[in-house]
Amino acid sequence: HACGVVRVGGREAVIVAGGRITSGQGDELISVEMMVVGQPFWQFKQSLPQPRLAPSMVIIAGRPQLSGGHYEIGRRNEMLPGQVLEYNQEQDEWRAVAQIEGRSHHVALAVPSNMLPPC
Repeated sequence: HACGVVRVGGREAVIVAGGRITSGQGDELISVEMMVVGQPFWQFKQSLPQPRLAPSMVIIAGRPQLSGGHYEIGRRNEMLPGQVLEYNQEQDEWRAVAQIEGRSHHVALAVPSNMLPPC
């Protein structure tokens, strides 16, 4: 799965997307859940358009972006989605915002622009 921390109504919330139920083939998840810190329950959100095992999530301008991951169709037929998806909390929807070469088991990291050298 991938996870991140976002703001919901002025409070922090944890968002978790994708993952796997067991170590068996074909049980990758499309589910997305969110829990506002301090609440004793998780809420289901709009599912991903396809399963994603081992994706990466980064929060950019308050919006979760999910990249990479993989899922299996049949035995040894691994799919690597190339769409970078962004979650819109107000509309509870995922939309494609970029295309990358499919990858899995990677890390995404937001670096503040003031830490980058001028071009």
